[in-house]
Amino acid sequence: MWPTQLLTLAAIISNNAAPGVAVHFRTTQIVWFTLITSVVATPLLPFVMKLGDRYGKRRVMLVMVGLGVVGDVLAAVAGNYGLLILGRGIAGFYGVFAALSFPAVRDLFPSRLVRQATSLLGASMGVIALAGPFLAGRLITGLSFRPALWFIAIGTAVAFVMVLALVPETPRHDLESGFDWVGAIALSAGLAALVYALGQGQSWGWGSGKTVGWIAGAVVLLVAFAFVERSAGHPILDPRLISRRPVAVAVTVAAIGQAAALMMASFTVLLAVYPHIPGVSDGLGWSSMHNAQLGLSWNLCMILAGYLAGRLLRHSTPRLLWLTGLALATAGFGLMGAWHHTAPQLVLTQCLAQIGMGIVVATGPVLILGSVSVREQGQASGAFQMLTYVFMSLISAVGFAILTAHSKVVQGTAFYLDAGYRLVLLGGAAILLVTLLVSLLAPSRTAQETDAAAEPASAGPVGEAGEALA
Repeated sequence: MWPTQLLTLAAIISNNAAPGVAVHFRTTQIVWFTLITSVVATPLLPFVMKLGDRYGKRRVMLVMVGLGVVGDVLAAVAGNYGLLILGRGIAGFYGVFAALSFPAVRDLFPSRLVRQATSLLGASMGVIALAGPFLAGRLITGLSFRPALWFIAIGTAVAFVMVLALVPETPRHDLESGFDWVGAIALSAGLAALVYALGQGQSWGWGSGKTVGWIAGAVVLLVAFAFVERSAGHPILDPRLISRRPVAVAVTVAAIGQAAALMMASFTVLLAVYPHIPGVSDGLGWSSMHNAQLGLSWNLCMILAGYLAGRLLRHSTPRLLWLTGLALATAGFGLMGAWHHTAPQLVLTQCLAQIGMGIVVATGPVLILGSVSVREQGQASGAFQMLTYVFMSLISAVGFAILTAHSKVVQGTAFYLDAGYRLVLLGGAAILLVTLLVSLLAPSRTAQETDAAAEPASAGPVGEAGEALA
């Protein structure tokens, strides 16, 4: 569990360390301290998942975690911002670990224990959500960030040793099958170009030829990927699967919900811990420890809501719970956009938002399982993981672009104004509202109907997922 959940813990610690990094290196480009890991990890996904199947997931895990150790150590000792970002970029190779760990559970555990092991691996995120902010508070005092980066580096080294000593090699699944290299390169390059352009758009100018050129190039590559997949012998995303409306909608909305839950949490941390300097910086100016203490309330709300949703799934349809979670999260972030200036305001609005997010995170994967047959669950899960990384990168890039557009630069450091925080929070609510409307307007289908639609692609029986989105 440690190697997988270290990703979540590292994200929590990094978000708390961001203000100190920005002030120390006097940079207006703090966006890349957070975004660079996604820029690296997202394009790697199709290659890593394929290599894990072909050569064994443990072997690929060791390579990815080993590179993570190198990158984290480089970031911890960096004397300038460019070297820090280089280290964080190399550490981004570790960011794909979760895409290997969950499939490895299916390979290594007896079938009767797979559900329990997967549930335990996912549930441990709740422990990290509660304990992580307090650890960040202990590591970060004032604007000091070096201890936090060293903790991440040491934690990654421990993860490498644990994988080396405790994880057996997984079976190889495709010794003879091919790989759509052209499609993978087009997808990876297109995603990287798009995220990079969004991250640089504010500094280049949104209407500049450079920004337009990068975005246009990204679109061309992604369109090329779609055409290549139609004729590929071994497609990355099976067109027969993702062309079915129930599957496409379920996978897409679940990925958006998961990505929004993770990235909006990151932006609210920045709001809390960035300095409060009248006329210059409209953060709340809390210490990381104070943020952890207040955040205990909304993190508990998220965990308890997720647990309750899991219990209710036995007696209720995932679609109803999903819609309820989206509605609560939309309302929470919408209210937070207007009321986020004091501790009581943030606690109340965050609790509402995180109750919704807990339900969304718990029910999203069930929607996907209900839209495909048992034989297609692996492919659908892979598509879900890939799209979650993609949407996380896009939400992060756009959010930081909004913050940068509403910032003031003092002595080389960008500080964010209230208008930026407000627009990011309202933007998160808008994303969730659109997801809710798409989910609400789409007709529901029973698992039996879904199986009938999937019959040409797979003769496997349908899992016990109840109703799914269509």
